[in-house]
Amino acid sequence: MKLPKYFRLNKSIAFPLLTLIVSLLITYQAVNIAKIEVKQKTQVYFDYRVRDATNLINQRMQAYRQVLLGAAGLFKTSNNVERHEFKQYVETLDLAKNYPGIQGVGFSLIVPSSKKTQHIASIRSEGFPEYTIRPDSQREIYTSIVYLEPFSGRNLRAFGYDMFSETVRHAAMQKAIDSGQTTLSGKVKLVQETGKQEQAGFLMYMPIYSNGTNNDTPSARREHIIGWVYAPFRMNDLMDGLFGEYASDLGIRIFDGESMSGGALMYDSDGSSHPNAEISKTVHLQIVDHPWTMHIRPLPIMSSRVETNHPKLVAIIGTIISVLLTLLIWFLATGRDRAIHAAKSMNNELITERQRLSSIIEGTHVGTWEWNVQTGATNFNEYWANIIGYELSELEPISIETWMKFVHPDDAKVSGELLEKHFSGELAYYECEARMRHKDGRWIWVLDRGKVTAWTEDGKPSLMAGTHQDITERKHADIVLSDAQAFANSILNSVPNQIIVLDNNGVIVATNASWQNFAIENGLESAKLATHAGIGINYLQATRTGTEVSSRNGMNAYDGIRAVLDGRIPEFYLEYPCHSPQQIRWFSMMVSPLDYKSKGVVIAHTNITDRKEAELEKQNIQKRFNAFYELDLVGLAITSPEKGWVSVNHCLCQMLGYSEQELMSLSWEELTYPDDLAADVEQFNNMLSNEIQGYSLEKRFVSKTGRVIPTLLVVRCSRKDNGEVDYIVAMVEDITERKNLELELTHQAHLDYLTGLANRRHFMEQAEVELSRAIRYNTPLSILMLDIDLFKNVNDTYGHQMGDTVLQVLSKTCQDILRQVDVVGRIGGEEFAVILPETEAKEALEVAERLREAVASMEVAIPSGLPIHFTISIGVTTLHDKNVSIDMLLNQADKALYEAKETGRNKVCVG
Repeated sequence: MKLPKYFRLNKSIAFPLLTLIVSLLITYQAVNIAKIEVKQKTQVYFDYRVRDATNLINQRMQAYRQVLLGAAGLFKTSNNVERHEFKQYVETLDLAKNYPGIQGVGFSLIVPSSKKTQHIASIRSEGFPEYTIRPDSQREIYTSIVYLEPFSGRNLRAFGYDMFSETVRHAAMQKAIDSGQTTLSGKVKLVQETGKQEQAGFLMYMPIYSNGTNNDTPSARREHIIGWVYAPFRMNDLMDGLFGEYASDLGIRIFDGESMSGGALMYDSDGSSHPNAEISKTVHLQIVDHPWTMHIRPLPIMSSRVETNHPKLVAIIGTIISVLLTLLIWFLATGRDRAIHAAKSMNNELITERQRLSSIIEGTHVGTWEWNVQTGATNFNEYWANIIGYELSELEPISIETWMKFVHPDDAKVSGELLEKHFSGELAYYECEARMRHKDGRWIWVLDRGKVTAWTEDGKPSLMAGTHQDITERKHADIVLSDAQAFANSILNSVPNQIIVLDNNGVIVATNASWQNFAIENGLESAKLATHAGIGINYLQATRTGTEVSSRNGMNAYDGIRAVLDGRIPEFYLEYPCHSPQQIRWFSMMVSPLDYKSKGVVIAHTNITDRKEAELEKQNIQKRFNAFYELDLVGLAITSPEKGWVSVNHCLCQMLGYSEQELMSLSWEELTYPDDLAADVEQFNNMLSNEIQGYSLEKRFVSKTGRVIPTLLVVRCSRKDNGEVDYIVAMVEDITERKNLELELTHQAHLDYLTGLANRRHFMEQAEVELSRAIRYNTPLSILMLDIDLFKNVNDTYGHQMGDTVLQVLSKTCQDILRQVDVVGRIGGEEFAVILPETEAKEALEVAERLREAVASMEVAIPSGLPIHFTISIGVTTLHDKNVSIDMLLNQADKALYEAKETGRNKVCVG
């Protein structure tokens, strides 16, 4: 029975539609199953990552605890750990490399209030004049950070801080004392914070007790505690790099204590608000002895670690299979109708295509040809004949000989060879550029393309068809382009830079001679370079295959070239090493876009070895200068021509007593001792005017406290290209000790070592000066010679030590009685001389009597027995004759002295 038409149509639609619905339902179920599997895998992976994160944190904190245990061991092995020993220990640890996140290792010392002043004075004497304990409120016990390494940067802010004065730190430090174990503080703000990019912090403490004490009980530990070794931590720095390449998988927040309140938050890895995630976990950690709470949730990137795309893949594949199955059912149901419809469409399309092809041929003015290879019969269209200047009728009868008649003999031979290759299957198409004789006698260029369209039963070519195109203008353009290319190549080859051109894919399309020579010099085989030193090689890819030190530069080069090719940056510049076994070389790479046909870049490599070596040498010199600059050997400064400080080193700041900021606000003129300023300014101005290149002089500076500091100043200048002074380098050496030594040497050279009076040489020099002054200005002058009576008996009876004491007592008596202008000297063993400027004979006699009486009335105590009494005899003489010498005057006084001795001693005689 024949079904109605509408039923057949409904049936052809119903079956495919039902197939689609069933297939999609099955796909939906499969997707749900895949989602459940993904969720289970994600949960398992997440739990593993949580355990790994917890273990990493615990391991890192245990490692830092070992650092403090090592520092505590240092104190146990020494009764007094010096600052340099502590610094040496911490430097050995190399904290920045081996213990990321730890800000330093320090020692906090307990200071009783009764010893606070003494403690501050002791630390200041070590070279820290501004040291004090902070905060400065009154407390029974102070603790002060006295050691903290590295002692630089942020850590300088903690020097002298009393951690015991702050509640959170106090609790942890007290707990460490009582337990004798390592303790961890709660969340704090470290004193190292500067107000910029602040982070939550905490501290780890290890108690240090007096060596040789028994600390088994809390009371004993409190009694014997001397301080703590400790380490401060900034939370973000501590966690940085802990989880390696998987750090972006998890969102981690760490809270101080066991609650997750906002004020207790110490660390947030991604800074988000942490909404309720489908998967998350809260972990309670016990870090050393302190609780932390860690809340962890997966971040979107973690899905890349788990095959989360499986449900999508199931959905896509299921949907595709459903659609394909539906289409198959539909094709089977509608096959006959579609076949009829397709046949009609193909026939119409064939007609349209023939019309379109005729229009194209007509519009493009391309000649066409058909050739029976076996018979030679040939058909040309009208435009074939027009190309060589003829009407088609003028060429009749037409055959393959017509082509041979007009083609250039040399090109006819080439054409025949190409036809044979095509007939044999070596070439898929026949294509030949040939010259043909135009009707007006000139040669024109044509391009013939064709293909065999039919073959004989024995496999020989039967029919062949193709096109015939005038390419004369293109050929002339190729010649012009070839000449231009040759010209461009000659320019490129004359450039010393090594130049290559890449297409948009990074493949080398052109090189110059310098590049080719460079490749040969580096031993690259021609087989590896293809032709012309690398043309055809993907240079962009080659930059990614470098090894060792060149790999980093290779990746930088790759990123830069790719960025220029993509139009993200206008150009790219890179300097890189390219060392050969024979020498160390440096090159620069300049990448510029090439906007010609297909996009590309031009890369110019330049040998910059000479410049780089000069730069490296300059850097080495600068490093050596900086290293010397920071040495605390001498003060160093860079000043401007306007006499202001540009840069000062620590030694100069310490020498003058100013901080660097304070010193930079002053000029060196303001700090120069007034009496020395003129000489310094004169030399400085001579240097500015190019009369001298530098100078050296001794000058005095005035420190912040007002102390006058003698220095040796050495000044040199650096000039600009125009000769003007750019900056001045000054070396300032504190020569206080040298000056004191000079004074001491002068003192020793002029004074008697036992009595402190002028020695014979210095006395004679002073006597000559006073005699010359008296003669010049016609003023009186008197001289005394005095000697201890029976001094040998003193030495024999009481010993030479008491004899020396008697000499010292006499010297002191002379200094007390005589004027400051009078000159007293020890001439011999117990013999003394006195010069009395502007003193007449009568006055000199009175002075001598007063001196004699004072000596006669004094006593010299001895350890046991009666005190020593002694007397002196004195000879006096006065200047009367201007032609007299000092020796003559001394002889006169000496004769008077011996007269006093011979006439009874303990008396004064005038000569």
